[in-house]
Amino acid sequence: MRTSDDTDGDSTKYSIGAITLTLHQHPYEHLEALNRNINNLAIDAARLLNLPYKQVLAESVDDIFSVLYYENMKIEAQQRENKKSNK
Repeated sequence: MRTSDDTDGDSTKYSIGAITLTLHQHPYEHLEALNRNINNLAIDAARLLNLPYKQVLAESVDDIFSVLYYENMKIEAQQRENKKSNK
């Protein structure tokens, strides 16, 4: 993880690839941000896999993240291949 923005004294943002996590000093704010991040992760996976949101949300966060990670890796590999073939 790398720190992407430390300017706010009450929170710190960390980036992992395209995902940004915000950690707050106040526990309630931290849980609220965590909930938003998990919901957004499930929404993205549901759209990507063309599944109902509730079905995706029933999966573990690790499984959801793994699907998005591998799909992202496939997209990046395809983009690299397209750049090579366009040269």
